[in-house]
Amino acid sequence: MHRLLPRLGVLLALGPLVLGLAACIPESQNPAGDPAKATTEAALYGLWQADWEDGRLFLHLLDAGHGMVDVFVINHKKGGAGEADHYQGFVSSVGQRRIASLQLVDSGGEDSGGPATYVFLAYQLDDKGRLDVHFFDDKPFIAAVTAGKLQGQVTGQGDSQTVLLTDETAKLVAFIAATDDATLYGKDLLFRRLYAAAAK
Repeated sequence: MHRLLPRLGVLLALGPLVLGLAACIPESQNPAGDPAKATTEAALYGLWQADWEDGRLFLHLLDAGHGMVDVFVINHKKGGAGEADHYQGFVSSVGQRRIASLQLVDSGGEDSGGPATYVFLAYQLDDKGRLDVHFFDDKPFIAAVTAGKLQGQVTGQGDSQTVLLTDETAKLVAFIAATDDATLYGKDLLFRRLYAAAAK
């Protein structure tokens, strides 16, 4: 089961007018790209920080080799509490977008009993060296599954619906490529760089 990233998707969607009505980010049995054709972006590696709730959120992005990236998400809260998750995945170029397909690395905690699913995040590096992370909104994927345009499983009712995508990678990529940013993304989170990976 995915932990911190879906919680971020839920909490980022919360606003003064939609409290309690937020959806999650979608999960998928298949990635949004071919790992053999992963995009490697050296500028992504390092340590990033964003203000988050009553504390700070840190991303440690490490080159895991063979086109893979390790993502350590650490949420430091006031009073010394916090949460930490480890994801591994790869980045695909889908048109002009950079899409990360990430799986939670089992750390002895929650276990769904099945294969780990993927979550998708889009990102871009701006000209000020900041990392802008875009959380996918599950609503267009729920609509696509309901309409038979994508294969998947929708559970829940109304604004509490969630979706598990089961379609093949090529169809997921085609759907993402054909969907505009305003529809595809729910909320964004902007990180500033604390440390850049040392040059080889």
